[in-house]
Amino acid sequence: MIELSISPLTLVLGVISILGTIFTVFFYFKNPQIKSDQENIKVRDDLTQVQKDIIDIKETHLRNVENDIKVLTSAIAKLDVTVVRLTTIIDERIPKGTPTLTPPGI
Repeated sequence: MIELSISPLTLVLGVISILGTIFTVFFYFKNPQIKSDQENIKVRDDLTQVQKDIIDIKETHLRNVENDIKVLTSAIAKLDVTVVRLTTIIDERIPKGTPTLTPPGI
């Protein structure tokens, strides 16, 4: 018959409890680290996406500003032509010899 004494049984239970404590501490520190790493990866991906969006916005904004400048330049050119025409009409209608615009005799 096998004799079981308290000493080997205590030793086995002690080793099992020590291993259990070691694994518990290991997983206690490992699981939050894994979660933190996953969150870091997600934040990094979000940051990369935001950077791409900013680049797209800058390029789109630059194109829109260039188009607005072209429109403004053409509008200014048209206004310049109109002002020249109006100046010519005014110079033809108002004689340069009269100092005032009121007709003589009034």
